[in-house]
Amino acid sequence: MGFVLRAVRALEVVHALRTLALGALAGLVSVGVCVALAVGAAGSPESPSVISPTGGPAGAVLASVGAPGTTTVTLDAGATYHVHLAAPVTAGLPPRFDGDATLVAPSGAAVELAPPGGTYRSRVLGWEERVVALVTTSEAGTYTLTVPPVDAPGAWVGIAPHHPGAGPALQMVLQFVAMAAGLIAVACLLSGGLALRNAFRSRDVL
Repeated sequence: MGFVLRAVRALEVVHALRTLALGALAGLVSVGVCVALAVGAAGSPESPSVISPTGGPAGAVLASVGAPGTTTVTLDAGATYHVHLAAPVTAGLPPRFDGDATLVAPSGAAVELAPPGGTYRSRVLGWEERVVALVTTSEAGTYTLTVPPVDAPGAWVGIAPHHPGAGPALQMVLQFVAMAAGLIAVACLLSGGLALRNAFRSRDVL
């Protein structure tokens, strides 16, 4: 009988250790997903690298112009770029174009300024910037960007490479995975710890 009880207790210990291992694995998954989200956010299009602490364009901006105005920029073929609108922070709605911006390719063809497909926005001190258009180029060379007036004084427009990050839907999925893995980790570690303690107590009684 004692042999059977010892065997049962041994199985309980194994089960408790497996539960603890599962909890540790879930914890690692949760931490890994959180790190991935943090790294994605740091390299996403809303990164403050587009706008400097003084409100001007930062190093990621290939070319910029005060609104209204015209500038030229050299772009690669088959690449994707974001058009950013920056202005001092004000209460109410974000600044908007009073008309349509245009981008002309080296060949003279008009390039489509498509919706950005998401909300990309950042603030630096008293300035804010947001992505207003997405551009996909078909030829390499010098492009001409013309922007209309903006309903905010001191506004400027810049074009910068698009750095893909996790989209809103993917971010939500990753956040859910991180939360679920974290909860599983806590539950497994607690239950496994209690089971292991009870198993050793039972063995001491034996």
